Amino acid sequence: MGRLEWKKSQCVRGLLPKSDDGPLLDGIPRTHAGAEPQAPSALALLPFVGSAARFVPPPSAEIVMKRKEVNRQWYSKGMGNEIIIRAITAADIPAMVAITSEVFGCASMDRMAEQAVGPAAAPWQRIKGQVVANEAASNPGGCFVAEMGGRIVGYVTTVINPLAGRGTIANLAVSAAAQGKGVGRKLIQRSLDHFRSQGLVQARIDTLESNEVGKHLYPDMGFEEVVREIHYFMRL
Repeated sequence: MGRLEWKKSQCVRGLLPKSDDGPLLDGIPRTHAGAEPQAPSALALLPFVGSAARFVPPPSAEIVMKRKEVNRQWYSKGMGNEIIIRAITAADIPAMVAITSEVFGCASMDRMAEQAVGPAAAPWQRIKGQVVANEAASNPGGCFVAEMGGRIVGYVTTVINPLAGRGTIANLAVSAAAQGKGVGRKLIQRSLDHFRSQGLVQARIDTLESNEVGKHLYPDMGFEEVVREIHYFMRL
């Protein structure tokens, strides 16, 4: 089946919008492959930025599974294998939040606390998503996204401590469909290049014991384990 026929078959099944040229990973319409995403309205960003934002429930498990399958087919056909790393724009924030909800479960302290002592005032996806959105909005020059085939498939956010001369990789995530392709490694390398361009002398990245990928990737890129923390929660 050619690419056009494959695309039409997915549109018929309702998995792709008819104007799209690839899988609906981030929920942002594009007019053609590689085009910049259309900037969301201020209302569209309300679920992601600000303490008073309204809550939009995450997609159902069925929708998430359909998206993963469409993207698996997309990448398995060799479409969009080139990885492009670029600085973020405001229009990228919804895609970053969507990826967070999709893959951050194993490395989310909020999710573990939710499982251990019960739910917080908001679901862990919303809590973590808002953290990522606020980091992106406050430091767009130090946050980067990875694109493959015109699709945002990963991101990294950073924070700089000028007094310490230290840059911290705050959050890093790669969509399930694009994992194992070196996307995370490229995002980390771009962050380190950014830190060096700012004249910083140290780089830091944190992870949880449950993050098996990070525990191997970070040392492989030159990070050294310094200290471990223990976090306690209780129900009020």
